[in-house]
Amino acid sequence: MRCGHCDAEIEQGLDICPVCERDVCYQCGAAVGPDDTVCPACGATWTLVCPFCDGEITAQDVVCPHCGEGLEDADADDDIDACPHCGAEMAAGQIECPVCGEDRCPNCGRPLARDAARCPGCGHAFAFYCPECDAEIDADATVCPECGTRFEDEVDAEAYEEPSPSAAYSSTCPTCGSGVFAEDGVCTACGQALCPRCGAAVGDEDTVCPACDLALYFACPDCGFELLASSEVCPDCNRIFVRRCPSCDAAIYGAPSACPACSAPLQAKSRESAKTIQRRVGDVVVSWSVCPDCGQSFLPTEGPCPNCGTLLCPACNSRVFPDETACPRCGQTFGSNCPTCGKATPPHAEACPACGQALCPECGAAIDADSAACPACGAEFDLVCPGCGAELRADDEVCPQCGLTFD
Repeated sequence: MRCGHCDAEIEQGLDICPVCERDVCYQCGAAVGPDDTVCPACGATWTLVCPFCDGEITAQDVVCPHCGEGLEDADADDDIDACPHCGAEMAAGQIECPVCGEDRCPNCGRPLARDAARCPGCGHAFAFYCPECDAEIDADATVCPECGTRFEDEVDAEAYEEPSPSAAYSSTCPTCGSGVFAEDGVCTACGQALCPRCGAAVGDEDTVCPACDLALYFACPDCGFELLASSEVCPDCNRIFVRRCPSCDAAIYGAPSACPACSAPLQAKSRESAKTIQRRVGDVVVSWSVCPDCGQSFLPTEGPCPNCGTLLCPACNSRVFPDETACPRCGQTFGSNCPTCGKATPPHAEACPACGQALCPECGAAIDADSAACPACGAEFDLVCPGCGAELRADDEVCPQCGLTFD
């Protein structure tokens, strides 16, 4: 999965990105705050724990109710911000990024072009000083009027580019210049409404993007609730909308029944997501999913619910069905392709639904129908009589229980 802050590829299950060291959802990688307990993207839930004793705490606790340790120091990371140019960590109040050397506005934190005399976002004006005598100088001065120190010749304008959004963002707000996630439909810095497809500024009364003609809103086909074109799930009825075509990977907006790019049918179903609990295993806190059907806790990355067989998406915890090869909510793909016909097969399939080839449910390799073990991964299988269900040996030609003869 990818970190929602810096877009780095990270392992699923991590709650802190090892690249930018910011909090992420352990299920889908979305950006979350240090006090959040619910992922705004996939709905996964978790509990906060004391950094000293691992006891459960709330965001409001200033002292751990279990061990009595103060928690204010544990929140020191709240004073760490991300550079709006490169996404690296910057201390609160720090103007120049220690990684890329670019500046941000000390008033609003927006990215600044080099030698900018005023912030394009909040209008804050800056003063420039001679490095030798500290006299105030003009931004374009080449000689200090007080001490005569000469500054470097003016650099060609092409040497510098306008500040680009951090790698954590998908584009830049056209109004204030801050990095934004265009798919969210709004700039969190200045409140400007945005087209979720092209990132253009739109007005509050606009229903169609003036730049790319995207319909900005749509009504949920099940309940009629009005949603942003990029909404992944309806909060009123839990209907899930496909946002990436599983066939061609094209971006999907609204609720079309087929992909506009390749015409592949798109399934949109109402389904619930599993809740998450945390358990301590030795020195490690492991997040488990709770089966929405039987309540059994298990790890979706290791297969279906061991009690009732319910399948969950390992990325966002949404329910998936045995015939699905991609999650309709987050687009996560699972299963594999049939080694005989090349068609997609569901996870843990015992046979290809397209050509009938017998498959190893563990690794997806092609096997003989009477194989006792997979030649690829070594998984062992139990052979049973199709007539009575009695266990068979690989060389049995007649069922010892019911007498059924095998071909």
